[in-house]
Amino acid sequence: MQPVLATFSPSDVRFAVFAVLVEAFGRWHVLMWAGIVVVSIFVASALSFIAPQSAFSGVIGVLVGVALYFLGFLAFYVLNVRRAMRTFQDMVTKEVTYQLAENGCAVSSGTWNGVIPWASVVRILKYPYVLLLEIRDTRSRKEIIDSFKAELKQKQSVAAAQDQTSRGFPVFWAQPVALRSFLVLPKKNVSEEHASFIGKIVKERT
Repeated sequence: MQPVLATFSPSDVRFAVFAVLVEAFGRWHVLMWAGIVVVSIFVASALSFIAPQSAFSGVIGVLVGVALYFLGFLAFYVLNVRRAMRTFQDMVTKEVTYQLAENGCAVSSGTWNGVIPWASVVRILKYPYVLLLEIRDTRSRKEIIDSFKAELKQKQSVAAAQDQTSRGFPVFWAQPVALRSFLVLPKKNVSEEHASFIGKIVKERT
């Protein structure tokens, strides 16, 4: 099969970061709603104390809770985009080659060359502009977090500890801790034949 030849653009990087964060925040939906409820109750109670006659304290509390959640998402998005764009801009070539085979996907980019076995791909996630292949980490969540903490103690910098996996671009994860990582393919470069092959083989191996 012919390889997938992708040329990433800045917009592809931004779309990839957005999709990865949607997945990361999606896994935190229980905490998200719990946080919104707590903030809503706190704001509503404060408003009731300040303005006992206000009939909108509950509504305002909910709106503030939702607003804080989206502000948190935006902050994480800006952080992750800045880091991803720095890596992208440092690449001599913006081209990435994906060689699809029966045993896995060989990736070659300006920052990393390696093979991702299909057995390590958990699922395929389709977004308007990118495909995400979620990669199963052999380490437990505790091991990943412990590794991150060890990096921080050694290098004293979140930026220095960002490389939590042995893979490089175009493998993305939500900074600063790589609890979940994704191989990104721009949909504009993925033909129906390639998409069908990936979908079929991932379904067979998972």
